[in-house]
Amino acid sequence: MSEKSIVLVRIEGMEMEFEAWQFIRLFFDDDAIRFADAKPDAEDFTPGFLLTVKVEENNTEWICTASFFNELKSYESFQQAWNHETAPLYSSCRKVSHEELRRPGGSLFKSRKIVVGSCICDILSQFTGKDLPYGALIGVRPVKLAMQCINDGLDKAGTVKQLMKVTGMNESKAALLHDV
Repeated sequence: MSEKSIVLVRIEGMEMEFEAWQFIRLFFDDDAIRFADAKPDAEDFTPGFLLTVKVEENNTEWICTASFFNELKSYESFQQAWNHETAPLYSSCRKVSHEELRRPGGSLFKSRKIVVGSCICDILSQFTGKDLPYGALIGVRPVKLAMQCINDGLDKAGTVKQLMKVTGMNESKAALLHDV
């Protein structure tokens, strides 16, 4: 990333700027992160990266899609990325069915911010090469999530699998949470 590059963040479908900022700052400098609800004008354009997050829901599921566009040097390339007319460098999509919410361990999916954070961490880890052992768990009591799985009747293997799926944490950290 060049010194003057910024990361412009666009979130649609849910309010979570603060939580997104918490994740993104693990990968980029605080002063490089900017949020936008509307597309900046050409005169306000600053070269940089674009991270878009969209949360949608229909009758059967809710979907989070996060896309990361490589350094955009011109306003034209930025417009194409903003309008999703060009392929992102990295993307991550999580679909959670309403049925999945009712299964053992499904209560973890009710915290959409954790799942959205997992998408953000996934693509930024791919871009930077930085791995977060606890995935999208920031400011959350991880053992509490493991206990939700156990209380739902999941065994150790099921708990580990569910924690990895929802949060993006690695297997050893998920197993440690179960054991605690």
